[in-house]
Amino acid sequence: MDELKKDGTEEVSGGSADQAPDEKKAPAAEPSAPAENPVPTVTEPRPEPGKPAPMQYTYRWTYGEQTKFDSKEKRRHRRSGALIYACMMTVAFLLSFGTLFGVLLTGNITIEGVPVGTGEPQVQYIDRTVYIREPDTDSGVLTIPEIAARVKPSVVGIEVKTTSGTKGIGTGIIMTADGYIATNCHVVDDAASCTVILLDGTKYDAKVIGSDEWSDLAVIKVDGKDLPAASFGNSDNLIVGEDVVAIGTPASLEYAGTVTDGIVSAINRGVKIYNSDGTLQKKMTLIQTNVAINPGNSGGPLVNAYGEVIGINSMKLSNGYVGIGFAIPITGAMEILNHIVENGGYTGVDSSLVTKRPLLGVTAGGITAGTTYTFDDGSTIIAAVDGVIVIELSPGLDAINKLKIGDIITKVDGETVATVYDVMDMVNEHNPGESVRVEFYRDGSYHTVDILLGSE
Repeated sequence: MDELKKDGTEEVSGGSADQAPDEKKAPAAEPSAPAENPVPTVTEPRPEPGKPAPMQYTYRWTYGEQTKFDSKEKRRHRRSGALIYACMMTVAFLLSFGTLFGVLLTGNITIEGVPVGTGEPQVQYIDRTVYIREPDTDSGVLTIPEIAARVKPSVVGIEVKTTSGTKGIGTGIIMTADGYIATNCHVVDDAASCTVILLDGTKYDAKVIGSDEWSDLAVIKVDGKDLPAASFGNSDNLIVGEDVVAIGTPASLEYAGTVTDGIVSAINRGVKIYNSDGTLQKKMTLIQTNVAINPGNSGGPLVNAYGEVIGINSMKLSNGYVGIGFAIPITGAMEILNHIVENGGYTGVDSSLVTKRPLLGVTAGGITAGTTYTFDDGSTIIAAVDGVIVIELSPGLDAINKLKIGDIITKVDGETVATVYDVMDMVNEHNPGESVRVEFYRDGSYHTVDILLGSE
């Protein structure tokens, strides 16, 4: 049965417990080397006659390579550094004490060969070394500009004209150099024509090879050669908090190649997908991200820090929520996409990405005690208790073996139900193949049965 958004109403006339009731119911450049002493000096005004001249400090900046030590060498280095530091502090103390003692005796000191108190500005040069940390090139981690430069050529805009004449915009990922492109099923659904636009503006007419509505995946094909195919990673290796980048065509082709960044907010997130009428269609296992995903981003890549596609952006949570987007994990998606390429469609039943909605196999409606319900054949029943009256049973499902038309369901999994929506909510907490415990009223007494849930 489908899960509906509750509106607080009860259905007395017939409605389906598995359907809604009817009406009647780029890389960074290396830093250039600085000049010999590229430091501005701070000059104090000259002192009045007979007063000491202010000290003027100038820093000489030099650039040195940061030395790498292993753990044992680091410990030795720290010990020797501590000893040197102690010696230096001792010498500095003695020099300072000696200088102070000399000033007390003579009233004058000399720095850099120029006596203090002569009225001339004094300069003391202090050496400083700036260590530049070189990136760990062996790790393969890329900056966002590098990710964009590497992946954007593999991302295409998709312009679709439907059979009804409307136009839509989406995004695709070049899978192979000869023109197979991955996208979402809902991007190319009902397409009368499909145009692919590459990063350089080149346009191709595309053919829809096949799609799978349940996983929301599709493959289209253009007649191209040597196209820049994307590199695909392993979404099973994702961890919460790692950096990701999305590339797509939000809003219109004018914004093709838009790059947004964020993190993986959650992995293996169970998401319920509803039809336009509010009934549950399926449950999907997705990557949650805070990367900005907007209409038009659908079908585009979610990319890790190594420039690998690890997800296909599919949807976001709207209605005032910000930063809650979802992508289809690429590991499960590639199995389906490759099957579509090879067979022109996907006929698989089981998938790590999607679980079809569970079905109780009952058409029912809410009823209150004392209310008369009239069936399609003209027969009537006066409800003895509050609950959900069984109007019809679906052939081939377990409920037809356990319930009868006219039974009034009062509880599901121990929870009291008063409307068909209550029953849907309880059933949708399960997956096909699992059982729910149903309590119902029949002929003056209550009964309890376990009903195995089916699927579409």
